Amino acid sequence: MFSNITTSDIRQESGKTYNNAGELLPSGLATMIAVKVLLDENDVFLDVGAGIGNVLAQVALTTKVSTCLGVEMRRDLCSLSVRHMRHHADAYPLHRNVVMASADVRDVSLSSQAPISKATIILANYFLFEKAAKLVLARENKHNAERTFSCFNVSLLPTA
Repeated sequence: MFSNITTSDIRQESGKTYNNAGELLPSGLATMIAVKVLLDENDVFLDVGAGIGNVLAQVALTTKVSTCLGVEMRRDLCSLSVRHMRHHADAYPLHRNVVMASADVRDVSLSSQAPISKATIILANYFLFEKAAKLVLARENKHNAERTFSCFNVSLLPTA
């Protein structure tokens, strides 16, 4: 589904690492989901820093979650994700359960703003996030014990 998205579509502006779009490989996500949680139709999955929506697409297709939400600060990536989800919706009807929003996590309340506040599972690979964004996620994690947060601070980009 994402094979026609090029490297130039997702790479950051020079000198702005926080605008980088990384990649979480499908096998890594599948393993993480299997180990961390069993997702069912009562769950709403949120990917903070969703990029092109590849994680959302995989979660929508491989779990029973009712909705997959993505927050991405780069409008161009958010638009690219929405276009691809719509384009492939007939072949993959579960992609209709994916909702993307262009927003900065520092400006969004994960606790009170719908539909994000409905998320029961939150994923954030914040290796390239600015410090302020990491602090927002830490605060949200601390004050929302009923949610499952998977925040990690590691590079998942291939090393050459």
